[in-house]
Amino acid sequence: MSLTCVEVSLHSSVKGLEHVYTAVNAYLIPLTLDGAVRNGCLGVLERFKTKSCTTDAMDAALDNYHYSTIQWLVINNKLVPKSLIVNEALKCAAEQGKSEAVEHLLAHCSDEAVERAFKYAARKEKWQVVEILYRKCTHGCAALGDALKIAASKGERDVVELLWRGCDEKDVARSLKSAAVEGKWNVVGELYRHCPTESREIGVVLLCAIEKGKWDMVEMLYPRCREKGLVEALKVVVIQHRWDVAKLLCRKLQKKEYEDALQLVDRDEGRLLLDRLYRRCKCFQAEKAVMEAMKRFNWMAIKLLADACYKKSAAVDKAFKLAIEMEQWDVVKRLYPECTGEAVSEATKKAEASGKPETARILQNNSSMNDATTSISQRSLSGEKDVEIPEAKPELQMIRCVVPGFDPFEIDISLVDRVDDLKKLLHTERPDYFGDVPADSIRFYLAKRGDEWLSEDSEDIDLLAIGDGSRVRDLLVWQV
Repeated sequence: MSLTCVEVSLHSSVKGLEHVYTAVNAYLIPLTLDGAVRNGCLGVLERFKTKSCTTDAMDAALDNYHYSTIQWLVINNKLVPKSLIVNEALKCAAEQGKSEAVEHLLAHCSDEAVERAFKYAARKEKWQVVEILYRKCTHGCAALGDALKIAASKGERDVVELLWRGCDEKDVARSLKSAAVEGKWNVVGELYRHCPTESREIGVVLLCAIEKGKWDMVEMLYPRCREKGLVEALKVVVIQHRWDVAKLLCRKLQKKEYEDALQLVDRDEGRLLLDRLYRRCKCFQAEKAVMEAMKRFNWMAIKLLADACYKKSAAVDKAFKLAIEMEQWDVVKRLYPECTGEAVSEATKKAEASGKPETARILQNNSSMNDATTSISQRSLSGEKDVEIPEAKPELQMIRCVVPGFDPFEIDISLVDRVDDLKKLLHTERPDYFGDVPADSIRFYLAKRGDEWLSEDSEDIDLLAIGDGSRVRDLLVWQV
């Protein structure tokens, strides 16, 4: 709305200017406090001080972000302190980073509104506003903990140093973890000093430091890490072949089985230690370990852990393709039963081109079996009847057994999976050797590592013991 006489008197060059339009409307149309409040004209407010102001005008002032006008309304008793409009104005000013407006409105808002504004300021990373609102926030409130976590993940050390005192221990630990995940190591060092002793988050931070190669942080973190966190960290450093760090972690763990296995790393590249660490691991843990092993080209770890992954695992498929590219044919032969037919066909072609006929033949046989199975499945789905599925003839897998005081013998292990099953098979099939010995009393020991035959004289025989839960397939791999 505008006055015709004013429009006529104004020069055409200034008619369209926003501040001219605002001034005309504020001073002349209408002559009430509402007009001045709507347009946020501070110079006119005193002129209409005795006039009344409607809620609609106050809402308009908020919608137009006239924070100084809202403050004036509160001071002059036109607006009730801690009311909805005042509280909402504080939140909007905090989101926009209007530190001066926040400072003026702060005294007129409720505690709940202050915490809400504090939360929004932290989300928008308005750190100057956060520092202002912190003074009135209740210590230990949820908003403080959330703000500390955000500041830590963004690497805002000065803000972290201010906020952590008002947070409880859980929030400090949570923020320490966020800083580590985002790689903000300057903040990690600050929060670590204030984190509860042996907090479980320290284990996660230790893993992050190892994965990012922050070895100075590893030395700082591991003394206060729980056993579970230390074991998870040890798994990673063994795959990375960081034996200096592995020694530190084993010393802290004080587990003889790990310390003994660590003594053999020069000869077995950590194979025994890795086996003991991943003996009862979950599938997702094995998948993660295979991905880490691929980064380090740790083929021994990949071969060992492939069985523990999910069936037709994407991680194993990636490792298989990487092994083909790197022409690691022993790994290819080990992984192909766990891979898709497409990946195996690709490997077969590469093996033939690389002059590896034996490898190509093994892979081709596996691919042919997969094609036959697919063909049968398609015929069954199409509705054809009387589909005869030929009985599979498992390939014999012979293992040579050496029993003290007896001649060596061979036995087929194609139908057994784990070592405890093999013990039962030996007890049943070879009563001439084990008839008087209970199956659970039979002991297996590693016979050959690489090209080296092992004996009782070469090292501690206990280190070569193979547990009942070990896979027989792994046993064969160890000995080849």
